Amino acid sequence: MSSGLGPLGRGDTVTLRVRAVGLYPEVPILQLWGLLGERKADYAGLYREIQAAAGPRLAARPEPSGPGVSGTRLCPGELALVEVLGVWYRCCVVSCSAQGYRVFLLDEGYVVATSAYYLAQGCSELFQLPPEVLGCVVADVMPSHGHEGTACGDSPVSKWTVEAMEFLSFLHGKEVSGVVQEVMMPQLIVLELPQLVAQMRQLGLAKRVSPSWFCQVLRRCLPFGQLKKQFCQQPLSCSLGTFAVPQLLHVLLSYQPLSPALDYYYPQLQLGVTEPVIVTHVSDPHHIYCQLQCLSQEISCLSDTMCHAYDRWEQDLLPKVGSPCAARGMDGHWYRAILLELIAGEQDQHAALVIFVDYGRKETVTRANLRHLPAECFRMPVVTYVCALQGVSDGGCGWSPLQIDLLKTLVLGRGVSAHVKAFNSFEHLYYVTLYGENGVDLNHLFGSQACCLVSSRVSQTEAHEQLEVEKSITEELELTAGVPPVLIHGDLSAAAVAGVHLKTCTFYSAQVSYVQDPSEFWLQLHEHYQLFRQLRQCMWNFYSHSTKLDDPGWDPQPGSLCCATQYSEDKKWYRALIVSEGVCAEKVEVIYVDYGNREQVCLTKLRAINEHFLRLEAQAFRCSLYNLIQPNGQNPFAWDEEAMQAFRQFVVDSSSDRDLKCTIFALASINRDLFNIVDLITPFQSACQFLTERGVARPLFPQKHMESLVQLHSYYYSSHGIKIGSEEDVYVTHVENPWTFYCQLERCADTLAQLADSISRLSERVTSTGTSGKSGNLCLARYSDSQWYRGVIMERQPKTKVFFVDFGNTETIETDDLLLVPNDASDILLVPMQAIRCSVSDLSSVSKEAATWFKEAVLERRLKAIVVAKDSDNTLLVELFDRNTQINTKLKELSLNSTGLCSYVHNETSCSRNADVNESIKTAESPLNVQNEICVSDCKSFIWIFPEVGQTLKIYVTVVSGPGCFWCHRADTKDISNIEKKIEEAEKLGLSSLNNGKSHIKNGDACLAKYSQDGWFYRAQVRSVKDDSVVVRHVDYGSEETVSLEKIRQMPCELLRVPGQAFACCLSGFSPSEGSWLSEANKKFYDLTENLVLEAEVVEIRENNESEVPLCVVKRLMVFSGNPFLNMKHNCRTDEFNFQICSLQGVGEHCFEASQAILRFGFCEVF
Repeated sequence: MSSGLGPLGRGDTVTLRVRAVGLYPEVPILQLWGLLGERKADYAGLYREIQAAAGPRLAARPEPSGPGVSGTRLCPGELALVEVLGVWYRCCVVSCSAQGYRVFLLDEGYVVATSAYYLAQGCSELFQLPPEVLGCVVADVMPSHGHEGTACGDSPVSKWTVEAMEFLSFLHGKEVSGVVQEVMMPQLIVLELPQLVAQMRQLGLAKRVSPSWFCQVLRRCLPFGQLKKQFCQQPLSCSLGTFAVPQLLHVLLSYQPLSPALDYYYPQLQLGVTEPVIVTHVSDPHHIYCQLQCLSQEISCLSDTMCHAYDRWEQDLLPKVGSPCAARGMDGHWYRAILLELIAGEQDQHAALVIFVDYGRKETVTRANLRHLPAECFRMPVVTYVCALQGVSDGGCGWSPLQIDLLKTLVLGRGVSAHVKAFNSFEHLYYVTLYGENGVDLNHLFGSQACCLVSSRVSQTEAHEQLEVEKSITEELELTAGVPPVLIHGDLSAAAVAGVHLKTCTFYSAQVSYVQDPSEFWLQLHEHYQLFRQLRQCMWNFYSHSTKLDDPGWDPQPGSLCCATQYSEDKKWYRALIVSEGVCAEKVEVIYVDYGNREQVCLTKLRAINEHFLRLEAQAFRCSLYNLIQPNGQNPFAWDEEAMQAFRQFVVDSSSDRDLKCTIFALASINRDLFNIVDLITPFQSACQFLTERGVARPLFPQKHMESLVQLHSYYYSSHGIKIGSEEDVYVTHVENPWTFYCQLERCADTLAQLADSISRLSERVTSTGTSGKSGNLCLARYSDSQWYRGVIMERQPKTKVFFVDFGNTETIETDDLLLVPNDASDILLVPMQAIRCSVSDLSSVSKEAATWFKEAVLERRLKAIVVAKDSDNTLLVELFDRNTQINTKLKELSLNSTGLCSYVHNETSCSRNADVNESIKTAESPLNVQNEICVSDCKSFIWIFPEVGQTLKIYVTVVSGPGCFWCHRADTKDISNIEKKIEEAEKLGLSSLNNGKSHIKNGDACLAKYSQDGWFYRAQVRSVKDDSVVVRHVDYGSEETVSLEKIRQMPCELLRVPGQAFACCLSGFSPSEGSWLSEANKKFYDLTENLVLEAEVVEIRENNESEVPLCVVKRLMVFSGNPFLNMKHNCRTDEFNFQICSLQGVGEHCFEASQAILRFGFCEVF
């Protein structure tokens, strides 16, 4: 600046220390508030003068009836002094009300709430210096995602992105230098900051605009009409006066939302300092509430004071939404809060959602537990800050419950040290590093355990510890026993890692990981992405700085699996198999088992791999278009450059979306290397279609005989050209139930006759070996009619079971009635499987009598089938007709008229088609399922699956009535997340209402019900029907709620087939005194089980008097420490607590625990 004490003018150079950033999505200008460093001594002297010269208080004591009752009343715009925590500041009154004053601290830049008792009038000499805080608008910069032409309307439409807000939050405490472009009024300028603007442009966060355009936008964002009038009345060189300050505040705060939190005083933390804090609440790693330890006792005392005051004070009017208030929590204590939302109810039955500002947690409270907050309660500043862990990221996938549970275990309720790194003024969020006892970096510890570090910080000395951290990954990545290591490199089958297990005639969502040509490319499945990503991150963390982890006896030879190899392009470590020696003694050739590509690598780039990194299957599986299409030349494996370029183009185009599917037609091998014969399918076309239309390949149908080097290991699958909506004449060969039966196509009768001849000739030529073969072997099996048919061996023990691929039935076959199909029997192997799996469409449940009728009515009958959809396993959803009889409709009619319950058939279905919940969800997610099946169950009972006696489960407690009855669901499956995902998808497609008359809704009906606390739909069962509402139980959580008819929807059939996940439990060995549990006992039990993964052993199943759902009696309810991905090191012990919840009445204590029983909970100590 040209003069340290003179007024600012155009062209002056300004150096500003940023105190706050005013950036809001709806306002396309950037505002900064900061301090001018040149006058620091002047303001230090002014500070001393204010402390010495503070005038008499406006009131002798705080008055509940209003400010200034016994003294002078201040009006908005007037200047005064205010005492905050024993220190006096200059201020300007922003507003006043019956509850007190809101004042702006001129030299601090904050708004605080206070009362007349803490205000005093100061002499005019104290207000000669302008406010130390200077407001700036950054010149000629706007958000990068808007268009200039759109701002000519009523308001600019450009919006700042979250990334821009994040970037600018790091300016807090930094110095910026620029040139004054315009002085709009004292202490408010337009400032040119070319370096900042250039950096934001380079990052794509902002754009530079012309000065004329910027002025037009600025004119719409700030109240220039009032400013212009002010300029005419008062010169720019005026000193600070009673008119200028209110006008300045109006401009500074005009587009800064005055959130209710600003009514409390939030002292800002200094950057770079370390503060002892207590973690009071954890929402996720980027929203942690930390309370300053130095004031925690005062906050507790404030709560006690409020309890004494409010217990004798009746509330007349509810506080307004968004305003500060006092609220009584579930624990009976009163806390300072902000009213977030009012939940409507009957008279005097309002409920409200509040957040306790000193602790960070939210609760729903009743009207009777709300109070207005008197001004004296604002004197204590809010010293609980929202913090984010620096250096950890969710990778864009969101934080999992397991990661949040780990963080809570590490820090919740603990005293830690928080080192403040940065401040995000938009979110009022501090970025911190937390340190535990002995200086342990908790950010790093959590990031390593939860696999969410932004970058690897594992040191060489930590490498062995990191390996221990990764150990528990083995539990989640445990391989399925007996699954053959298919679809991987031939030598891999002898190694310690299996390949992904795939089924023919099934759709898979996949992505291409490596391409050589259309005869050899490698795929990865989307369903394993999360597991693979976490495994990969663990490996990178572990191997990046470890050079001495090799087994001294490890000799890297061809066939060694596995080694960790550093890839030449990105220098990261991957799982690999040594396939051969290299071109020189120092190199070997490896194949990356999760990608499929090969590389010559130096021995120095290899590491012996730990067994814990081998538990996840090799992710890449080799595929080929072989024998579906063929190159234009004679060699089926020789593709020209044009064909390879076209195929690569198809792969690149399909990688832009995640809708690439692969259909497995057969499993084959060449030179011992297994590969899948597949076609790749996008929503628009297939790879085979794309290449043939380009003229670089020709189709092969039917498939021709294999080359001599190629061997088939499965029968061929074919879609038989069936399209959705097509009509087919079928012959039903096998029926399990209406949801699983098999048909043959009438138009394939000639194929079946030729196949029968081929099988007859082969059975005469081949002799039985006297062995039953292996599971998965292709065979001929002699049926009870003495004829031979094609089959696959499904089981060997205790007796051999064979699935007949052309009919759909599975039978037990004697060894003498089995013949293994030789590899050269192409006329047998190449004929597609003729049994087509079908399911009746638009049917959720039937009675037992109706299911029996269906089997008798369709088995071995010629029918007409209309295909309405396909499942992901290529099951056809069909409507069946027997001449003029619509079989689907007949089934429904029989079920309605039947007196028997349908739960029998439901259970049959869940044991056959839907034996696995995840499988049923995957089936429902088929991209070809163009019909969204919606139905209402006519069944009086929902499908439930309950634990068995003797089972030990990992559970979440979802609803707590007390130790005598609480609801749980399993924590070791992904069923809940899959169900919620399916509900979300169904909601996007549109849910059908059930509100078509109360008479159509009855007890036991399954539905989707909107939960009042979060507005989401959940699966539910109707418990009772009232006038215009129903009582429902959420079948996956156990909670009950009364909802209006318009908040329930019909349930998609796919979800109706999935069993309810919740089950009711009680503690073994405990009973309440005097017949019921005290509320304190219920509350204590809730606190001990909230948000924890517990381990429980089921010891008894007993009848539940309060519900039709039985009660699981559990013991050994322990905090589970074996979380596979949170990778915690534990030193576990079992503590014994006398679980004595006492009811304090008068001077006596009454304990509910009549016996000497001890409640045992397992607690784990994290190191």
